[in-house]
Amino acid sequence: MNQQTTSQQPVNIQKIMEEIRAEIKEKGYTADMLSFSEIPLPAAASEADTADEEAAAQAIGRMRGLSFIAWRRPVNAGVKGLVKRVLYKLSGFIAAPMSEDQTAFNGAAVSAMEQIAAVLKAQQQEIAQQQDEIQRLQKHIYSLEKKSAQRRRNG
Repeated sequence: MNQQTTSQQPVNIQKIMEEIRAEIKEKGYTADMLSFSEIPLPAAASEADTADEEAAAQAIGRMRGLSFIAWRRPVNAGVKGLVKRVLYKLSGFIAAPMSEDQTAFNGAAVSAMEQIAAVLKAQQQEIAQQQDEIQRLQKHIYSLEKKSAQRRRNG
């Protein structure tokens, strides 16, 4: 059956497929054109994929600097400043607790990011040590296999 009913409107799948095929033919697309995996990514996207400890530390530092949200901002003198001061006084009981809560959350998020960065750094060091140990053990295994082969030839 080629028709389905959704939201009280019949959908003719065959007609939609014909429209898509006509559009493909009209635009001249062919099967030998690039697939999605062959399309080059923009430089910004490929840079984001690389892990850079210094960039991560800078980003966390920016997060730390931006984590505090002041609910009151400096106001100018004059009538405009007076109106702003009055509005701050009237809305302070609403804005101040929200700002404090958001600042606390931001601080916790930054702390979590710092902890994650520290764990990742420790894991990277551990991986490097394990790779060194693996190389050492592989050399040791190779030398033992070599000695064993010599003993079999001589013995």
